[in-house]
Amino acid sequence: MEKPMQPQVSPFILGIDVSKDSLDVCLVRRGDGVLHHQKFNNNREGFQRMKAWMKQ
Repeated sequence: MEKPMQPQVSPFILGIDVSKDSLDVCLVRRGDGVLHHQKFNNNREGFQRMKAWMKQ
């Protein structure tokens, strides 16, 4: 019999509020609730900056 897959729980919760001009990003670490917030321009450069910020 095949074993059911267990869902993986990410250590982070990510929320992104998208508007015409900006991306408001909130990243919360599940274990301790540490909150990080950053605002980026809603364009190619802002998206690249957001990705770099999230990798940190």
